[in-house]
Amino acid sequence: MSQIESETADSPPLQAPEVDASAVEGTASIGTASFNLANTVLGAGILTLPYSMMKCGWGLGLLFLALVGASSALSFILLTISSQYTQAFRYRTIAQKLYGPVVSQIIAVLVLIYTFGTTGSYCIVIRDNMFWWAERTPRNDLYKKLLLWGFMLFIILPLSLLPRIDFLNFTSLIALVSIFYVICVVAAFYFITNFDPTQHLAKGPPVLFNFSVDAFTAFPLLTTAFCGHYNSLNIYQELRGRSVRRMSVVVWITVLVSSAFNVAMALFGYFTFTDTLDSDILRNVAEIPGASVFFSIANGAMIVVLLFSYPLLSFGAKGTVESMIFRPGTKVPYKWGALITLFNVLLPALVATFIDSISVILSFTSSLCGAPMVFIIPGFFGLTVLRKSRGPTYLVVLSVILIALGFVYMVSGFAAAIYGVI
Repeated sequence: MSQIESETADSPPLQAPEVDASAVEGTASIGTASFNLANTVLGAGILTLPYSMMKCGWGLGLLFLALVGASSALSFILLTISSQYTQAFRYRTIAQKLYGPVVSQIIAVLVLIYTFGTTGSYCIVIRDNMFWWAERTPRNDLYKKLLLWGFMLFIILPLSLLPRIDFLNFTSLIALVSIFYVICVVAAFYFITNFDPTQHLAKGPPVLFNFSVDAFTAFPLLTTAFCGHYNSLNIYQELRGRSVRRMSVVVWITVLVSSAFNVAMALFGYFTFTDTLDSDILRNVAEIPGASVFFSIANGAMIVVLLFSYPLLSFGAKGTVESMIFRPGTKVPYKWGALITLFNVLLPALVATFIDSISVILSFTSSLCGAPMVFIIPGFFGLTVLRKSRGPTYLVVLSVILIALGFVYMVSGFAAAIYGVI
């Protein structure tokens, strides 16, 4: 039996020199870790899934989702194996132990660009979703920005300053319940508009497969449906009784819950509106006669999701910055972590204050930084560790497949971003 196989059977963990000083005994349960990882994975992107189904057909869309879900689960597990082997809990620290300082800095920069881009987009989405000031006037824009700063300073910053991720389990639960409510609203309108003769919507028939350029442009959107890898190592670090087996349970719970939420939103949303879908399904809901109250509550629920997901993003960004500033094995003082967190919260808020949209920039950074961080780098981590530890052959093969898929995701995403610009 190989070392990796022994570890997955809960034998003594694989060891590497220079253990992280931060690798203290975790306190988070499997349930808490699952809530936080699921909240990291699920976000405002779920609202775009019906639109993606319209672009590629619901059958092809489900196949894409299944492929991305399986590859994301494998990526989570390979990250866990790499962390267990190196006893490191940051992308950069793992890379430094496996490949040296130069490669580790490049990887840290990629992770940092992706996480800061995501936090910046969250701030802009929070600002734009303030439906009670829907009319674009200078006064309303000012009110939106002031309320955004209120959210950032009095909700997000205090939550982001908490010393451990497992303290956020209740906010993660609230966020997941909020997403579930939005799905229920969309599902309710599916049944109303399809089975009540007085509420039928003018729309085209559903399409099973759509092999066209539109399907090509939808695929990169679907690859983000299971992304939360920048925070998985933080969650693994705080897991009680850390082991590959226990974290694998967390991963599969997260993937199954996320899959259920994603598939429900994608199918109910698509079959309700088919070829009339907007990129944000809540805009379609708002156009249904008599649906304004449900739209308002659902929109408010998504703001809650973003507010309670942001601290998890902040934890991931903070860990990356700490790994770039402090030497591996150094226990970072809380005051420095708090200062980094303050920067993580204020800078994206400033971006959202002075910039209307960063969607074009994000489309490129997501493909060029997101795909490597989520698929390619974990694949290389896993391949290196499995070779060093003489791990199972099937995991080595799966690591190579994950790397290849990661390059496919990256190239297709970059090409789709260029196509969207021209």
